[in-house]
Amino acid sequence: MAGHRLDPCQIDTYKCLVALRRVLVANPRFHKAFEDTWVVASRARNVQHGPVGKIFLVTRLLGWRWVGPWRFTTSSNQELDFLCVSEQRWQHEIRDSLRSMLWTAASQRRPDMVGLEAGVDRMASSAVLQSKKSSDNQRGMLRSILAGAIFTEHRRWRAKLTANNECKFCLAGEVENEQHLWWECPAWASVRAGHPKAMLTYSDNWPTCFRWCGIMPENHEGFSELAEWFADPDSAGEAPGRDDVAPEPLSGRSAEVFADGRVVIFTDGACRNNQDPRFRKAEYGAYWADGHALNVSCSLEGWAQTNNRAELQAVIAALEAESRPLEVRSDSKYVIDGCLLHLDTWREAGWRRCTNGDLWRRLNELLRQRPPSSVRLVKVKGHAQQKHVQRGMVAQEILKETRQQMHLPQLVRTCAQRTRTSWLEQDTSWKSLARFSG
Repeated sequence: MAGHRLDPCQIDTYKCLVALRRVLVANPRFHKAFEDTWVVASRARNVQHGPVGKIFLVTRLLGWRWVGPWRFTTSSNQELDFLCVSEQRWQHEIRDSLRSMLWTAASQRRPDMVGLEAGVDRMASSAVLQSKKSSDNQRGMLRSILAGAIFTEHRRWRAKLTANNECKFCLAGEVENEQHLWWECPAWASVRAGHPKAMLTYSDNWPTCFRWCGIMPENHEGFSELAEWFADPDSAGEAPGRDDVAPEPLSGRSAEVFADGRVVIFTDGACRNNQDPRFRKAEYGAYWADGHALNVSCSLEGWAQTNNRAELQAVIAALEAESRPLEVRSDSKYVIDGCLLHLDTWREAGWRRCTNGDLWRRLNELLRQRPPSSVRLVKVKGHAQQKHVQRGMVAQEILKETRQQMHLPQLVRTCAQRTRTSWLEQDTSWKSLARFSG
């Protein structure tokens, strides 16, 4: 289970800030009293009592600044209006700051965690742990390595369980700590020999958290030369991206199609780089006919980039562009079921605990502004085959025409290189540990 639900150091702070937003979003009548209380409390030298005093306390622990009744500046200098951002974004920022707070504290308290203060590349650090190829036994050993919980001879000596801290495997008289175990001990040279790239790229400039525990920091100068080691010698240049592929011509929809007096619109949404949330980029489109003036093809704006948000935004764009009665055909079960089965329930509940509530509110307002039964939503098959595209069931080709890369390819490659380095280091470590334990 997630740390913010189990760790006592995180639960209190997390629940305070989450409850703050939920109460004020659900009860606008409290806004004036809350604002007046904040003004008085912000001028006080030391506020310790009441809900506002509690929020001041937990924000200081996070390294945030409460600059206005509705605005916070996070530890990463991002300004957040907690009434305007989505609940999903608000909770993410709280969790992210909690992790940073604990990582910084760990780097100051534990010698093997020095380097965590720069942040952690969670994708790279957990790549082997989350791999389907890893067995339960391997995951158990990796958790011990990542937590810095290997009971080396040096730790036994510090616990007064042995007479000295020298390595018992190589008999070289060296202190057996993680540095010696993973990178230096001759007894495990055969394991390291199977990972030449990990050994060739090794540098004493790597932070201790990575050399000893396999935790890859988000930013560290010790990894500046990774691109040179992991460059593909067979690549003659930049690999073509999806934007460089010429779009296929649309076919079969030279004019608008009507069904029961409604104009038929096809909507679609898609998201690239789903494997890494840092580089997700979603696009959406709405299609009337070839060359139609109302055809829509846009990148999804905002912090949250997901398939469901793109599908939902595509329907919203169609409703905003078309004033006539219309039939919206979408391949998204999420959108169709949400409109037909759940929209009334979410509205009556004040959109609380509704994922993508900001977009659902917009869609709800657009539907309420139209005459009853003027909008029909129809579920169609996904674009699994070329014949579906040719029938005009999706806007996939139209999306290709205006796709743009939001994130620099170099940044994506750098993160991939960090992941490969972390994978090699952890793979070497757990294999050494398996021999060490055996």
